[in-house]
Amino acid sequence: MIESVPSPFAGPDAQQLLLRPRRAMSAAQFAALFAVLGGAIAVVAAVNFRLGNVLAPVFAFADAVFVAAVLRRVWRQGERSERIVVAERSLEVHRSGAVDPVFRAHPLWVRLVRRRRWGEVRVWLRSMGRQVEVGSFLAEAERLDLAERLEDLLARAGWPGRNTD
Repeated sequence: MIESVPSPFAGPDAQQLLLRPRRAMSAAQFAALFAVLGGAIAVVAAVNFRLGNVLAPVFAFADAVFVAAVLRRVWRQGERSERIVVAERSLEVHRSGAVDPVFRAHPLWVRLVRRRRWGEVRVWLRSMGRQVEVGSFLAEAERLDLAERLEDLLARAGWPGRNTD
């Protein structure tokens, strides 16, 4: 998901793109999913225990822990975000969890690169030997939209063009 919002920190002319992955479920829905899966695991373990498999509860517990860990990891990956701030004299890319920007450059020196990798279009910002991929967690259509929005923002800052290596 791409949101375009004004940036109060970088000045009145600065624009900010906030990138976040789309979520299929809310936190309550994830908890309900785990409850349903945990209930199904418990029922199967109880039936198998009654049929004589004394280790069924142990394996059921291990399975429930594994499912909980995987669901937690999936949920945590949905919390990632990127913030791209384009001002008259600076372009910065901030990632969630990082205090300092992971990429900073003057917009006139930034090269926007769209490159097809593994069948998908990837968007890179490059400047003076440094590069950063932006929007890697977005769907391909959203990455193409991101590239167009970045081209527009960079053009407003006097950017001369793009590169589609």
